[in-house]
Amino acid sequence: MLSPSHQPNLHVTREEYVKFSRLGGWLLFFVISAILSEILIFTTAVRELMQLARFAGWIAPHVFSVFVVGQLIVFVSVVLACIGIGQIFSRKPHFLLFDQLGYMIYLLGIIVGTIIPLHLLGAEYSLVMPIVQLTLGMLLRTLYFCKSRRVRTYMGHDGYMDKALIKFRP
Repeated sequence: MLSPSHQPNLHVTREEYVKFSRLGGWLLFFVISAILSEILIFTTAVRELMQLARFAGWIAPHVFSVFVVGQLIVFVSVVLACIGIGQIFSRKPHFLLFDQLGYMIYLLGIIVGTIIPLHLLGAEYSLVMPIVQLTLGMLLRTLYFCKSRRVRTYMGHDGYMDKALIKFRP
């Protein structure tokens, strides 16, 4: 870890550096919530795939394959989010990119794995609120990661913002 005098453009005092150079505060909250979310998403996707396997003969093959593809997309989003979480712990600059990609691909998985198959079956189903909630969640996390002095100090730089898809400059 670099000393405060070697930190480029962080604009923090020595006390802030000592306080913010550890994983804590809201950053710790976001990391713990991300870990718990990924565990929940993974277990839900496994359970849904097992349920799909039981009803495979009752669902039209083209609808069944869309359900399965949607769940596989969700698994990809879990992998990307886990890479992002790991990059926070190792202080790598691509963590925000992986976090945002994980959210976006998860949204795609919900659309492909839920909305399209239910539409193919003729069912009316709206995922407007979950999509809005996920989008707002991603924007809130991105805003925090971009504006937080703790994140910039913990990471040792703010180069992660240059690699992100969506950026909010401080």
